[in-house]
Amino acid sequence: MEGIMLVCALAGALSVFIGLARLVAWVIDRKEEQGIKAIRDAAFVAQVRAEMADRDHSIAMLDQQDTQCADDFPGYAELFLDDSVAGQPEVRHV
Repeated sequence: MEGIMLVCALAGALSVFIGLARLVAWVIDRKEEQGIKAIRDAAFVAQVRAEMADRDHSIAMLDQQDTQCADDFPGYAELFLDDSVAGQPEVRHV
């Protein structure tokens, strides 16, 4: 009878330790997942900022080229550009 009680007590203690180990592993995994998500989000934001900077640079280059063409060729502004290069202020919608 005491042998059965000892085996049951050991099995119960083993179950508790296994449960605690699984809980600790889950908490650690959860923290790693949050860290990975933060890194992934930061990388996404950096990529979007780089793309926006590249886009703004490209737009600035095109505006500069259009202005140069308008200066070099008198009829260019009336044919191809909006009113901002032709002498009126540009209205940008953001």
